[in-house]
Amino acid sequence: ALVLLGFSLFGALAGLSMALLAYLLIAFPFFGVGKSGRFPMRNLLFFAVPLTIFAVIQNMFMAIDLILLKALSPAAGGSLMAGYYVAAQTISRIPFDLAGVFSVILLPLMSAAVYGKQHDKTLFYLRSAYRYSFMLVAPIAAIIFSTAPSLITLFYGEAYLPGAAALSFLAVGFVFFTMFLI
Repeated sequence: ALVLLGFSLFGALAGLSMALLAYLLIAFPFFGVGKSGRFPMRNLLFFAVPLTIFAVIQNMFMAIDLILLKALSPAAGGSLMAGYYVAAQTISRIPFDLAGVFSVILLPLMSAAVYGKQHDKTLFYLRSAYRYSFMLVAPIAAIIFSTAPSLITLFYGEAYLPGAAALSFLAVGFVFFTMFLI
């Protein structure tokens, strides 16, 4: 609504912040801050800091290619090439995002198995995660790789056809990146 009122990017960020604040205010009466009313900050930091560092590094890793593309491109065509690349990148991330479901499911299962010192179960979950992630990601990436020109034209139109070569390579790259993250 703030964007529609003319606040553009600031409106989008403010709206997101207000939505998160509203979520916190609505959820607080239902969940509180723990049984005793206090949650040890040390426990929160030991959990949140490594995850935050990992998320920052992962996002930087996923953005470095676009930054390098812009930095190494001629000034006149850099934005145009970046547009083609971002279009290709958006399509190529579909299998990666789908495999993210496995990560969400895997985290509590692995956590419970590791905490319970169930090594066989931990290995089973890990192998299953790799297997099922690859079974999901590889065929989709193969389809994207083999139909890159048609896909990019379907989603973005003929004008984005120069991004098809990047789409093919990114589709394969995201298979490896997905398996690395799993």
